[in-house]
Amino acid sequence: MKIRKMTEEDVPTIISYGQQMHEESYFKHFNFSEEKLWVLWEQIKTHQTYCALVAENVDGKLVGFFVGFINEHWFGTDKVTCDLALYVIKEFRGSSAALRLMKAYEKWGFMA
Repeated sequence: MKIRKMTEEDVPTIISYGQQMHEESYFKHFNFSEEKLWVLWEQIKTHQTYCALVAENVDGKLVGFFVGFINEHWFGTDKVTCDLALYVIKEFRGSSAALRLMKAYEKWGFMA
């Protein structure tokens, strides 16, 4: 399992996984906007405050993703990290993908 930064080429697959995540979630009765996720991607690629990672299996297939960010806490100047999304496709749940994504995010947060 390989964890790496998300690239523009990954985005269509990640958006489709995001839609799967939405359909499986408690929030499935809310609308889903692919356009809004493309806008989010534009923010991710231009702001260093975002962390966007993907998990690839040994064949190079994307099997999961993580998106988070770092910002000052609302009541002070300390920085805190927050997750937006963590998703692993069904056939790779129970693998090391989610844990590896979280560890990479944690490492990013300490270095940001």
